[in-house]
Amino acid sequence: MTLREKQVIFHRAVALLILEAYKKGIEVFINELYRDITRQAELFQKGLTKTLKSKHLEGLAVDLYILKDGKVILNPIKEYYILGEIWESWGGVWGGHFESFKDIYHFEYSEKLNPPVKNFIMSNL
Repeated sequence: MTLREKQVIFHRAVALLILEAYKKGIEVFINELYRDITRQAELFQKGLTKTLKSKHLEGLAVDLYILKDGKVILNPIKEYYILGEIWESWGGVWGGHFESFKDIYHFEYSEKLNPPVKNFIMSNL
């Protein structure tokens, strides 16, 4: 599968995750999707990431923040875990389960990612 094909699947899944969040009363916004190597190195040096080989470099990872009363919530509240559970149920990788560095904002592509696009569209007509 080409990178572009992976990006299409991933971006579709992110859109569905955001819609699922809103259906559950969770307001989210995209903080970062694509990063270049300079930005990745900057975050690495600050200790905000543990790798220089992030899926963000390919446009295959997104950081989503949750808002409450218009304010970004950075502490690990249950809503992050709800979104992580949904994402993982679709076969994606959620940073909240990383071994070395818990990254509750991070949602990543995997070869197993299979968002329920047809079921989602049909159930919302």
